[in-house]
Amino acid sequence: MLSMTGYGHGEATVDGVEVNVEISSYNRKQTDIRIHLPKDFLALERTFRDRVSKRIGRGAVTVKTSVMTNDDSDVQAEIDVNLIRNVLRELQRVGSELDVGDDVTLRDILAIPNLAIVKPRKLDADKISESMLTALGSALEDLTEMKVREGATLREDFESRIASLFAMHAGISDRAPTVPETYRQKLLSRLDRVLDGATLEDERILTEIALFADRCDISEEITRISSHLEHMQQVLNKTSPVGRKLDFLVQELFREINTVGAKCNDLDIAGIVIEFKTELDRIREQVQNIE
Repeated sequence: MLSMTGYGHGEATVDGVEVNVEISSYNRKQTDIRIHLPKDFLALERTFRDRVSKRIGRGAVTVKTSVMTNDDSDVQAEIDVNLIRNVLRELQRVGSELDVGDDVTLRDILAIPNLAIVKPRKLDADKISESMLTALGSALEDLTEMKVREGATLREDFESRIASLFAMHAGISDRAPTVPETYRQKLLSRLDRVLDGATLEDERILTEIALFADRCDISEEITRISSHLEHMQQVLNKTSPVGRKLDFLVQELFREINTVGAKCNDLDIAGIVIEFKTELDRIREQVQNIE
């Protein structure tokens, strides 16, 4: 079981270039992946998206990538030697014509615009792209580890709550068979008070009790609730994304327990139904955190 919330970081370095990838994920019913890449590497978006989607089944995911150099080797200086030679020759000629000194220094020459050009070092885009994918893999591993840890905590909570539901289910199962007999006793007591010594055919009483027993029969619902709870326990042991399955099972359990509450005219069972629905609602909230 994996949590939908988590954070992962990965980094890689190649030729003095440092790549950092950060991945954050949080709750969302559907998968929503957002990739942020430097403008020179936008072509990698499809590859990034494919690799992320293979590792994450549900949730909102944001991937941020940065590329930076960690030394001064990212710039190169180029000096036009031929141009300097021509400038120097021209300066010497002008100095000779004007009969001025020729104490021109290299610093003076380099001060002339456009003789020295400083430009960024050309980076190997293929190497950097591969480095970015390496950092992405590390970030996904880091994210998964955190999601596994969070998922283990959620699983413990689920197991505890499912155990509570099983206990409530047992209470309903034990109480359900006694409901018709309780109704018969109440019916007979009312009839005694109303008839005041008169008699009423036993057949009519039995028919009324039989109709009531049929209306309040919840044996099928009890069986289905047990089946859903057992299935939920099995789902907790799966390593694949289980959030949608758990969400479906919670909905089915709500459907069955609501039917139990509507059909069974019994105060004790009604009280258990309320507790069951309360606990089930807490599980439904936690399911929204499961991938």
